[in-house]
Amino acid sequence: MENLVDRVPSGVKDVVITGFPDWNKIPKIIFATGAFVFFAFSIYTGAAGVFTTMVQRPMHLLFMLFLFPFLKSSGIFKEKSVPEAIFNAFLAVAGVVCMTYIIQNWVRFYDEDLTALDMFISTLTVILVLEFTRRAIGLPLVIIAVTAMFYAYFGSYLPGAVSHRGYSFERIINMCVVGTEGIFGIPLGVAATFIILFIYFAAFLQASGAVRSLMGLAMSLSGRQVGGPAKMAVVGSSMMGTISGSTVANVTSTGSITIPLMIASGYPRHVAGAIEACASMGGSFTPPIMGATGFVIAQFLGVEFFDVILAAIIPAVLFYTGLFAMVHNRSIKLGMRGMPKSELPPFLGALSDSFHVLIPLGILVYLLYERYTPMLAAFYGLIALLICANLRKKTRTSLSQALKAIYAGARMMLQVTSACAAAGIVIAMLNLSGLGHKLGYLIIQLSGGSLLLALFLVQIAAMILGMGLVTVASYTLLAVVCAKALVDLGASEMGVHMFIFYFSLTGTITPPVMLAGFAAAAVAEAPPFQVGFSAVRFGLVAFIIPYMFVYSPSLLMQGPGWQILLNSFTAVVGVVSLASALEGYLYGIISNALRVLLLVLAILLVVPHYLSSLIGLAIFMACVIVRIAARKKENTQGPCEGE
Repeated sequence: MENLVDRVPSGVKDVVITGFPDWNKIPKIIFATGAFVFFAFSIYTGAAGVFTTMVQRPMHLLFMLFLFPFLKSSGIFKEKSVPEAIFNAFLAVAGVVCMTYIIQNWVRFYDEDLTALDMFISTLTVILVLEFTRRAIGLPLVIIAVTAMFYAYFGSYLPGAVSHRGYSFERIINMCVVGTEGIFGIPLGVAATFIILFIYFAAFLQASGAVRSLMGLAMSLSGRQVGGPAKMAVVGSSMMGTISGSTVANVTSTGSITIPLMIASGYPRHVAGAIEACASMGGSFTPPIMGATGFVIAQFLGVEFFDVILAAIIPAVLFYTGLFAMVHNRSIKLGMRGMPKSELPPFLGALSDSFHVLIPLGILVYLLYERYTPMLAAFYGLIALLICANLRKKTRTSLSQALKAIYAGARMMLQVTSACAAAGIVIAMLNLSGLGHKLGYLIIQLSGGSLLLALFLVQIAAMILGMGLVTVASYTLLAVVCAKALVDLGASEMGVHMFIFYFSLTGTITPPVMLAGFAAAAVAEAPPFQVGFSAVRFGLVAFIIPYMFVYSPSLLMQGPGWQILLNSFTAVVGVVSLASALEGYLYGIISNALRVLLLVLAILLVVPHYLSSLIGLAIFMACVIVRIAARKKENTQGPCEGE
């Protein structure tokens, strides 16, 4: 029988040029040349060190503005038509001209008033960034950025607390382009230095076939258990998250295998899609890569990236523990069984096949632990990957796959760079108008000084923004507006930023706009909203964990070791209790009264108070003992319900 590992897609797909007609492959050759030079520039700066800020960041944006018209059609003209080609050629050339001009004149911009040509180039830069963002991630962030600029211009006409003196068009454009307050601010700086090398690391991991190796390991670990396909989705997506850091990419890669397997095993289509969407969301906050946002968090906090990795470990464990428990209980209730041994790889064989591609990840984490810069750690990790992957025939990276990885890396950066650049415009307008400080003050006022209520208000805002924006954009905007207000109310800085990060991610599975939910629904051929609401139920623990670590910083590895261990243990038991309460299963089907008790116990266990945790732990253990005894009694009398 065919081994399931053979069904996992290997390598990366080649890019498709949609912005130009196929004129003897000339557009593809131009794109390939640009992408390769971009790769060489990024690798060089990773090894030798970055250029001056106002050279490094505009150079990064130069390549992105040049490449995006090749990969993203305008939607204005017919795809691959001559008018489309002319428009895209203009955009590509304009991007190179504008960034080159800024690189050559940035020092003068600080010392002199902007000339008419300076204003024209700067205005065109803003327009290019907005068009880039529209094509890469859609209209929502463009609308927010344009609204912010209008607000800065017309502020004097607005009533009450939101009014301000208003700023001229020249002042607005200057704020957006000159210096590091706007487009070339911290978010783009992180994209141009740290994120780009990790993106290439992820692309080469995929090119080497690491996805197939890691999925084989996930299959061997969980495939034969009760509800094997669903648990494969959980384990596989957590592993995939260490590679891609993208929720939607996680769904489309691992989900293309796990969702059909879950459906074939008897799971309802919407449940299969929900489990994969939820598991993939967790991959985006699973160390060591954590998508793009972890690097931005480190920059905002002024800490090492490894500190962010440490802070993310326990919350990620809690999330996957809760999700795994939910899946286990649901699988037993549905009468699911494990998969046949003949379809699964043996554990030792899977470990042998994947061990060499895990070595570069280990090296990457070790270098970060030793406080190497993320750029240098990613550079050495990439070198280690190229060596280790080529030790085995199965993962040997051919020249063709290496080139595809370079092209794929450029393609994957489009969303991140556009989000960071457009977010810079919004941040510039918030700082210029003072609205950021006003909104923070408004949060404190509306919450009445209550940290809990303020957290809830920020949660709602993060979930709404997370529905329509990529995570790095929604996090960045809220971090600028809300983080200081929450810190002023008594929360730790790391806790606040991780709180915003988590709830920005939950928007990917929360209806009505849920990128991961729609992707999973498409693979499962299920109603999207059914998938979304089921995903929220499976991932409910993700909506609770952020409150846990805000009130208990020990869950972010902050505090004495004994406190970290104790609070982590009671939190794990708490999420298991929550899963049992939600699914109504604890060593057999349980009564509604016991479900309510388990829900109360979950609250007691996750509250950071020793007395409540100990009481909750004692009662939960008593419930487990009683249920085990009842299960044995039921087994002596006949089959247990749900078996």
